[in-house]
Amino acid sequence: MKACGAKRFLRGWVALLLFSFVLIPLSEAQSAADEQTQKAWATLIAWGEGVTSAEGVFRQIERRSDGRRRELEGVFAFVKPLRFRWTIERPFVQVTVSDGTTLTVWDPELRQATVQPLDPAALRAGPLAFFLAPETLPERFTLERFTQAGGVLRWSLRARTDDAVVRRVEVTIADERLRALTIEDALGQTSELLFTRFERTMPQPEAFQLTLPPDAVVLRTPQGAAAAETPR
Repeated sequence: MKACGAKRFLRGWVALLLFSFVLIPLSEAQSAADEQTQKAWATLIAWGEGVTSAEGVFRQIERRSDGRRRELEGVFAFVKPLRFRWTIERPFVQVTVSDGTTLTVWDPELRQATVQPLDPAALRAGPLAFFLAPETLPERFTLERFTQAGGVLRWSLRARTDDAVVRRVEVTIADERLRALTIEDALGQTSELLFTRFERTMPQPEAFQLTLPPDAVVLRTPQGAAAAETPR
């Protein structure tokens, strides 16, 4: 009986030792993975914080959940914290301008503009958070994948909550320049932004001013109120 008990005791220790040998590499692997994730986040945040202003050219490919697809082309400019201009030039014209306090969307074809107070919190919770508040991204997203090949870095992010407006974000940076930004929303619609030019230049102050024609119809939308039509 003593020999049998000793064998069981030894088998128990052998099993524990084997488990320890397996557990240690797994723990080290997990620690290494965590360190890699932290480095990947740090690289993305440092890049985002380092871009205080920029101008460039974009091509936008929208894919809707019903299978429809459209392409847009235009130019952009921004200066942190909240001034930006996003101009769609083809296949139609639409200009969105923020002077830091007011957001204006101008549709020349309709001769109509929508003007409303800028909501910084809403901007930081949406796709523009990548530019405006990159340090908040880890609070809202988990890092699914990070790859680096030569000078090309790619991040794939997934929202931490199911009710997030932005479900997934993919970022591609090549040679320290933003090359692509893909955004998937809660409805399953995807917008892929390809930046054919992205320069860290300082736009002229006039870029964030929008002079509307005298015959423009202006819809003013105070926060929390319905739009009110105002003739100019």
